[in-house]
Amino acid sequence: MLDIFITEEVINETQQADQFGRLVVVENIERRINLEVGDRQGFTAVVQAPVQKTYKAIRPGMVAEMLLFSKNAELERVDKLSDLHLPELDLWVGDYPVVRRDIFRDISNEFGSQIPRRRRQPTPSSRRIR
Repeated sequence: MLDIFITEEVINETQQADQFGRLVVVENIERRINLEVGDRQGFTAVVQAPVQKTYKAIRPGMVAEMLLFSKNAELERVDKLSDLHLPELDLWVGDYPVVRRDIFRDISNEFGSQIPRRRRQPTPSSRRIR
């Protein structure tokens, strides 16, 4: 995690006339967290999501895991990013869950990451696929 910053994005905009016939523009604004991540080779990307209270624990320097989707073997152009996983907090950040999170965690664990991980509570719907 290289940087964390908050932006405001216009979600939608409506135009209506007030009681005097003047045009009034009403914007629906959403606060969004932006997480800039990068690797040792200089690649950087920003993952955005609506702000949530659980994101207060996120700090620069944390290890972040995600998938990059590219049709180019050298990854010169990245077409899509998955939601971002912060294993230290067992926290996911993203607009929409792109990956099966239980399987993503299992694969990450198979790589033998040395990242301290928060123990997650088992849920009735979670299951292991082998």
